[in-house]
Amino acid sequence: MRRSIFSLFTFLVSIILLVSCSADEDPVVLPPPFVGGTIDAEVGGEDQPNQVYIDLSGNSTTVIPRDTWDLGFSNAEEFRVVLNSSNAMLAYRLEKTDFDQVSPADTIGLGAKLSLSAIFGALFSTVTPPWLSETSTWIDYPTRDLTRTALGEISEDPAQNFVYVINRGRNIDNSDKDWKKVLISRNGSSYRIRYSDIDGGNENEMDIEKAGNFNFSFLNFDQGLVQVEPQADSWDLAFTTWTELEGFGTDSIPYFFKDYVILNSFGVEASEVLIDSGAVLIEKFNEFSSEDALGINYASRVNFIGAGWRTVASPTPGSVTGVRNDRFYVIKDPAGNYYKLLFTKMLNNSGQRGFPQILFDLL
Repeated sequence: MRRSIFSLFTFLVSIILLVSCSADEDPVVLPPPFVGGTIDAEVGGEDQPNQVYIDLSGNSTTVIPRDTWDLGFSNAEEFRVVLNSSNAMLAYRLEKTDFDQVSPADTIGLGAKLSLSAIFGALFSTVTPPWLSETSTWIDYPTRDLTRTALGEISEDPAQNFVYVINRGRNIDNSDKDWKKVLISRNGSSYRIRYSDIDGGNENEMDIEKAGNFNFSFLNFDQGLVQVEPQADSWDLAFTTWTELEGFGTDSIPYFFKDYVILNSFGVEASEVLIDSGAVLIEKFNEFSSEDALGINYASRVNFIGAGWRTVASPTPGSVTGVRNDRFYVIKDPAGNYYKLLFTKMLNNSGQRGFPQILFDLL
């Protein structure tokens, strides 16, 4: 009996060693990161109808019409939901937790303030409306800090989940989208959303499970769940439009930006390298080395690059629309690759916005 137990043990150990040796002999070989090149981001021209997700290590892009989705449901540990900031969406919380008790009467007066045009127009009214200071909470914080979302934390306690009136923002042609009333709660480890037109028409209810390979699961109010971003580890930055906060006097209000760049919140970091006045940008870019990349500080907030890579003509003397010629960027991806990144183009040959180009090199 003792001999057979020993024989069985020896057999099992031999199998384990054999498997281990096979694994050592046949390692999984990942493709090397792409060394660099030029990418023209197809945002679609002047109206910029597309979001363009860029994977530097794969030298690839994913183009998505920016009106494809309305809400993004975080797949991280927290239960948070983001608005489509590329469509200038706004969310207004009602002091009601009962979806059926919300009617068009609850939106009386909202038409005069729940839109970007109404908010901007309020700046020029003879008396500043008291609600203007609240408008910064009607959008997600531009860094995409998930603790500062317009829809708040989704609670396990139904009494803490409020009904929101959501202005879906603008269509690509700048016309207004319709409004929705929305209630989001939790169903175990999933989200539960109930939504309809303000008058109750076109009502839907569904559960949305978390998908670990993606930053968010995306919902279109008209089509249901839709595919938007690539997998979390498969992109670094994206060209998009964006709803930022701009300071006007004592108030910071939502403001719509074009030619905007966001980072992937899944472990991507960036740094900005400013060059001295009179220096030649491309020379400084070419000279920048991997040793230089290790000696600078990095930031991970989504809007770190934002609109900082370009300028737009304004009444300020000497201002022009185009790419800044005094800076480039360094991107660190989750795999530990460092890329230097230079924005080389913003306009086409006719001077129209919406034709960005980047040059990048692996360090």
